[in-house]
Amino acid sequence: MQKLVSYVVDMTTLYDLRDEDWNDEAKHAIEEWFTDPKALILCVYFKGERLKAASDIPLSPVYDLTYFIRQPDYVFKAETFHDDVVFGTFVDSVESNMIKILEFVYAPYFFAVTTWPDSVKSEFCSQIHTFLAKLTDMYYKMLGITVLYIPREGEHLSFEAASVDRELVKRLEGVVVYWTHQIKSCIEDQSSVASQNELLCPSDEYDFWVYRHENLSALVYQLKNPAVKHITKILVTTHSTFIHQFQSLCEEIYQKIKEATSNIEYLQVIKQPCAILECVVDPDEISNHIPLIMNLFRFIWMESPYYNSETRITNLFKALSNQIIILCRNYIKLEDLFDGETKKALGEFSKCIDCCKKYREIYDIMSEAHSEAKPGTWELDTGAIFNYIDSFVQRCFDMLDICNCMIIFGRIDEMEVINKPMFGGARGDQFEAKCDQIEHMFHDALDNVKSVSASILDVQAPSWYDDILQFRTVIKDIELYLLRQEFELDTVEHKQCSVVSDHN
Repeated sequence: MQKLVSYVVDMTTLYDLRDEDWNDEAKHAIEEWFTDPKALILCVYFKGERLKAASDIPLSPVYDLTYFIRQPDYVFKAETFHDDVVFGTFVDSVESNMIKILEFVYAPYFFAVTTWPDSVKSEFCSQIHTFLAKLTDMYYKMLGITVLYIPREGEHLSFEAASVDRELVKRLEGVVVYWTHQIKSCIEDQSSVASQNELLCPSDEYDFWVYRHENLSALVYQLKNPAVKHITKILVTTHSTFIHQFQSLCEEIYQKIKEATSNIEYLQVIKQPCAILECVVDPDEISNHIPLIMNLFRFIWMESPYYNSETRITNLFKALSNQIIILCRNYIKLEDLFDGETKKALGEFSKCIDCCKKYREIYDIMSEAHSEAKPGTWELDTGAIFNYIDSFVQRCFDMLDICNCMIIFGRIDEMEVINKPMFGGARGDQFEAKCDQIEHMFHDALDNVKSVSASILDVQAPSWYDDILQFRTVIKDIELYLLRQEFELDTVEHKQCSVVSDHN
């Protein structure tokens, strides 16, 4: 008995489980499970800080749980315990737990059923395979890798015996069709794993090809699994119409791995210069690093056997543009601007505008130089390369206007105190009230801009165009209001002059 209990202790895998966590109560519960053949399941888990073992499933949520399952009325022996017990660990991932319990506990029993009609069993088992294939694909795809569901049905049959079972062959064909879909999607996936809401940089391009190489290599490793080869051999023997496309894609994987390996080797040359660029803080220093990186892009363009297309080089330059935008965006402190540091912000936006202009000038100079040396060798989509740069520069100009309006209409300037305008005369109080009204209108508009500050420098957020238009509309209304007040004042002064003239 003590040996069986020690097996359970050794096979239990829970997060942060230590030897001192095992207590007499838990070990006694394990002994009771072994002595009661009718208890089908043993669960080991933490209830709070205390380790617990029980022959039923906990009714309250737990972080993880190790389970041991026996066949009904089966008495375990120490010599054969590891062969006879079904065990595993549930974690807080619903998908992972579902895959484990269905694939390793329930599915083998259904596959071994002999009392069902063939058509019913075939349909039911086909649905199990489809469900597990899709669930496995979805679960591991969220982790960034491609994993094939390998059915356990028929694994103990020789390929000759399995080939005779037509219903089994049909079910295996369904699995291979899904494998084909997965492999095809993996091969055709040329987009980065980063979120579409992120600006991708040159280092992200390098990381993508490393990821792609690892994912494809993992696929090759899975395809070498004896179970996969066994299924393939069964379908080849039965002359399945689905196996040829699968085998063709398997061969194509090796070509794609070769491509990824080559791209990693060539993109490696930009890794260090781009890492240095990522550490730049002052936009004035960015232009010092651009020529080297552009020359390395040109080297990759001319020498790489797989990365020498205009589309891929254009994407590299787009990534460089994104990197410059990110550096400038990090340099600008919008929170300081809205705290009243308008003059500081004016300098920051002006610096970033100059940086982007220098980047465009360097690109044009290098492009012209290469085109003069070898006409037609530098033809890239400049519109795509500088699309975000132009948008970012325009947003910086928008913010320059806002900074100036903050100084003029809001009297917000950290360098000097701008006093509230004072008016004398009989209508002085009236004019001061109108100035207060104008200032209130402006601060309302500024608060609206502040509320959308997250999208101001986000070149992927088109909502800013509506926000800045709304702000400019308010400023225009303020200017028209001032013009009307000035016209009214001129009219009053003109009437006063007329009265004085008539009196004389």
